[in-house]
Amino acid sequence: PTLASGTGSITIIADEIINGSGALPLTISTTGDFTYKPHTTSFENSNTLGSLFSFSSNPANIVIGKSGNSGSSGGPHLHFEIRHTATEFPVNPLLWDFPIEDHLAPTIYELSLYPQSDSSTISDAHHVQRFKTSKQSGICSLINKQAIEVGGPVVFGLHTLDFLDNNSNRCGIYEMIVSIDDSLFYEQRIDELSFESNRMMNAHLDYKSFKKDKKGIHRAFRMPYNELPIYKNIKGNGSFIPDVGVTHDVTVETKDVHGNSSSLSFKITGVQSSRKVEEFNDEQASKKMFNYNQVNTFRTEKCNLFIPENRLYGDVRMKVEELDSSFSAYSGRFEVGNPLVPVHDYFLVKIKLNEVPDSLGDKLVGVSYLPSNKSKYAVGGDLKMGWLTLRIKRFGQFYVDIDTIAPSIRNADPLKQLKRGQKFSLKVTDDLSGVNKYDAYLNGSWLRMKYDAKRNHMWVDLSEGKLKESEGNELLIVVFDERGNKAEKKFKF
Repeated sequence: PTLASGTGSITIIADEIINGSGALPLTISTTGDFTYKPHTTSFENSNTLGSLFSFSSNPANIVIGKSGNSGSSGGPHLHFEIRHTATEFPVNPLLWDFPIEDHLAPTIYELSLYPQSDSSTISDAHHVQRFKTSKQSGICSLINKQAIEVGGPVVFGLHTLDFLDNNSNRCGIYEMIVSIDDSLFYEQRIDELSFESNRMMNAHLDYKSFKKDKKGIHRAFRMPYNELPIYKNIKGNGSFIPDVGVTHDVTVETKDVHGNSSSLSFKITGVQSSRKVEEFNDEQASKKMFNYNQVNTFRTEKCNLFIPENRLYGDVRMKVEELDSSFSAYSGRFEVGNPLVPVHDYFLVKIKLNEVPDSLGDKLVGVSYLPSNKSKYAVGGDLKMGWLTLRIKRFGQFYVDIDTIAPSIRNADPLKQLKRGQKFSLKVTDDLSGVNKYDAYLNGSWLRMKYDAKRNHMWVDLSEGKLKESEGNELLIVVFDERGNKAEKKFKF
């Protein structure tokens, strides 16, 4: 069960699967803040959109509903948010005085050092270097206690997590502080986030490590286009240049909301930097520098890339390459950018089509292809003058396919289901472009349907329509996919 978080009133602001949040009660507390509890399965007092009920005492005894799995969630859970009413920014819920036991210091697993120029070196290497800790909480140290030789500008990163007492769930840290030679160099603190900027966490974390190894490494660094409100003190955007011949004392401290802390101290010695020597090859020649604060284009004969300003978090070299000209009957397969580079918002990819009959033009669909497991998913697309334009939000491999197959409606037995009540459910799947629109009609009158995409599950409450007590009822289900293919199924009972 989900209980009220304090005195106030409750409004059910969504009982559809909307924007991934699922069923969503909104609690307006008497403090002026409010809470969201998305993915709710059912409601205790009402399941009517916009319904309101109030309570003024014993809030712990007020049951709102049951936590669950509605919307875009990976499993049954309680999704709990507290937001400021004025800004609607979500705030750290642990800052509220909840009776949570926490006597555990954050865990520090690994230190990372990142070179910030072509001439930066870390232990004679021009790439990121990682150093394991020998003790992972409290006062920590590196396994190798020798000073790390660093030449040129570098950035510090820490793989760190926090835990609560008697709970295996992983939590993020609240605060991280970097001091160099007893002087404050960097400080971050996560009190609240903005939904407009929270995707910028991809610029704060080591995105490559997160995607490849599922490690949440906090970098003590702010990329050029990173507007997260977590940076409280920072020098040089977090890039540090050690003095040649000088050994610097560095301490990184992590804290949780309840005051528990761990620290890692180590030494770095400044050495002369040396430029990385690379042979200029075709791979480098095919790349073009994209500036984060400008409109950028990369044009080839068969595939074009258009990235508006402030979509990238920093300047990056980009390329577009055709990998397989015969991968699809309708286009080649193209690698666009680097999937390990994060993107803040949508950009455009245009793919030139092979000869396609006019009758199939509205069935063409862009496809994202993952070579690691050969999986694919549709990304839509608009056709114009022999090119399909895709509006996408991450780099990867793309091609054009065709979708002429209507969705499938199955596993429905109205008589058997009606013996258990008046909720009628069915499975709906689509092979490529995805379910886009759906309607139900009971005896000719429209009924509201609900759809859970992750489980391919649709359902309708027949009691909301004009259901005949005797035989002679007819239920019509109509489903369209994103490319306009239509499926219909009638049930008589």
